[in-house]
Amino acid sequence: LNPNFIYSDEDGRILRIEITIEQMKILLAVIYAPNTNQKEFYYKLHNKIIETELVNVCIVGDYNAVSNIEKDYKTTKNNKKKRKMLPITFDKLAQEMNLKDAWRELNIPTDLAIT
Repeated sequence: LNPNFIYSDEDGRILRIEITIEQMKILLAVIYAPNTNQKEFYYKLHNKIIETELVNVCIVGDYNAVSNIEKDYKTTKNNKKKRKMLPITFDKLAQEMNLKDAWRELNIPTDLAIT
């Protein structure tokens, strides 16, 4: 993999590492999103990814939110807790970087398909 450390933010919420697999450079971003100020966090993440100029990007970690409340949160409880949705800044990042939910892409979609 030949990892190359690129960046870690002062809050310890973003770690960027460049790895190489079969001569393909990939940016691995490991995140721990805050529960508050997510709009700013994902805006910062977006900018930090763009700085690398790498086109192959993989973001892993704790997003502390869901992208689709219907697909990402199931419960049998009558008193469902409100779940936080990912902010628009994440949607812009995902669209611009052509990010995909790897779990959903590799598994047959069902009503129980939760990532």
